[in-house]
Amino acid sequence: MDRKKSRKYRKLIKNLSKEQLAAFNIAGDYVAEQRKLKMLESLPQEDQESLICTISCITFASEYDVEKLDSDETYKKVYALLKESKSSGTITPELIKIYDTQRSHAKNYLHIKKGRLIKTILSNAYENYKNLKKTAPEKAEHILKRCISRATEDQKEDLDTLDGMFLHLEHSPIALRLTPTLLAINIRETDILSLAAAIITKPKLQLLQLMTLDDSWNKFPLKWYVDHLPTTTGRALFEAYKNGQDLSGIFTANYIDGKFKKLEDLLSSQYIKPPLSHVLCPRIHTINDVISCFINKIYSASICTALTVIEGMLWDFSQEFNRLNDNKIYSSDACEELILLSGKTVKNFTVGTLLTQTALRDFFDENFITYFCDELYNERNPILHGRDTNSFTMENSAKKISTIEHILRKIDDHNKKSAMQRLDKNLPDNLKDKLNEFASRPFPHQVV
Repeated sequence: MDRKKSRKYRKLIKNLSKEQLAAFNIAGDYVAEQRKLKMLESLPQEDQESLICTISCITFASEYDVEKLDSDETYKKVYALLKESKSSGTITPELIKIYDTQRSHAKNYLHIKKGRLIKTILSNAYENYKNLKKTAPEKAEHILKRCISRATEDQKEDLDTLDGMFLHLEHSPIALRLTPTLLAINIRETDILSLAAAIITKPKLQLLQLMTLDDSWNKFPLKWYVDHLPTTTGRALFEAYKNGQDLSGIFTANYIDGKFKKLEDLLSSQYIKPPLSHVLCPRIHTINDVISCFINKIYSASICTALTVIEGMLWDFSQEFNRLNDNKIYSSDACEELILLSGKTVKNFTVGTLLTQTALRDFFDENFITYFCDELYNERNPILHGRDTNSFTMENSAKKISTIEHILRKIDDHNKKSAMQRLDKNLPDNLKDKLNEFASRPFPHQVV
């Protein structure tokens, strides 16, 4: 950009109000997202296949998975065959055969789990169903459908999950495929072939929802926390929990030595600042106090302050959510009467009622709500009323900061998605074209 245009651009930005500046930046983000999609669509077929192969490998496997399989004979053989295939530029038939065999084992595992679940759902009707399945399959199917219709919501959800995993192995666009494209991928400091070898050896790694069917999943205390982590990291933490490892230091590891970059980025996000949100307005300095107390090892102050911040953000966001969504939480803008999912209204309510019995229940992940109501909210009164002083630890302080970060991330994602949807819906095509043209000019579309 030449100096004349640069001065004109800076003058334009300087004269924008806060609301106009926010709209300008959001429009820029919208255009940037659209350009990413167009760029992906315009990639040559070979590059698209390479990107999909890369996504498959790094999504479903990690160095942790590779280390676990390091002494596995099948893994060793698969890795050697991948190396051989890379040298020749062609996938060896033996490698394809091994992958097909391992995928069959994975499908058989799913069939067994589904069979056990159906047996539980059928209960006393199981023997009759089993006999009719051979002699009168239509009657057996009718019995099964009737029993499924009476099953618990958890059972129905597990059944849908299993069916989804069958489809994933067969038809998902990001399920690993053995093509020459896989052999051509090169990523600095990442051994793609080792990740691919782990997936070929253990195709169940691609079934990310499998851990939610594990008997230990319901007791796993970090379900809400792994929601925003890479799936491979979440799986590793879950396995560590099942193996009896102490996970209390997982939150501390995020912030030790002043690692607050992700939280600081959220605190400066335009999607949780006016005019899109006022959740941070009265408490951004308070959140910085929480961080400062943690850094200075004043954990009692950090925890007590964090508890008030967490609840305050939820109350404020509920009012913003109520104004901007069709599913109302309050009966009026005064926000003094709560509308429950049952249709009833109540004037005396708690933040627990807000999260579990209103439309906000569908906004926050069920696992977070369980954590909030069963653990965090239950420790709130004993701590703030001075009865519990044993909880003033570094680990608990870090956990409260992680909770603040989790809530802010949910609000930030929601507000950005909503803003993009509003623009996409309301902008006329000719203005969208102009925005795309504007964004292609050689100056930044994002203004701080």
